[in-house]
Amino acid sequence: MREIKLSKKVFEILLTQLVTIEERRERSGSYGGANENPGEFSGFMDIYERKLKELVESVTLIETENTSVPFVVIGSEVQVCDLDSMEMITCRVTTPEAFEPEGNDVTILSPIGKALLLKEVGDCVDIRAPVGVIHYEITSIGLDSEIDIDSIYSYLA
Repeated sequence: MREIKLSKKVFEILLTQLVTIEERRERSGSYGGANENPGEFSGFMDIYERKLKELVESVTLIETENTSVPFVVIGSEVQVCDLDSMEMITCRVTTPEAFEPEGNDVTILSPIGKALLLKEVGDCVDIRAPVGVIHYEITSIGLDSEIDIDSIYSYLA
């Protein structure tokens, strides 16, 4: 595994997410229920928790203001390049509860959010949309603020 360096601020945000997810699972024996497809949501949360845990356990902390993260997490600011128009687009991957319609937010339950989550810089994603298939390449990922990850469970309950 390659050495990953994170700022203390980013590390603390990720650790808070991990602790919240672990506590939620321990309290209820699962991750909660997504009314539409609880098995898919639980499977996703298993993978998300495992990736966060691997990252938190292997990271090297550095003194920096850099907010980059190695893969898209909940709360990430993600810059993508539309491979058809070559337009650069920035969005924030968030929970439905934290979604701000006037911003460039996408929720983790949306097709775009699902496609971006856990992907790395350089990865290309294809997203099915009403206008057709959208092709994006991830060009940068940053994490600057906390998101109330526990809110996703109340939204899905």
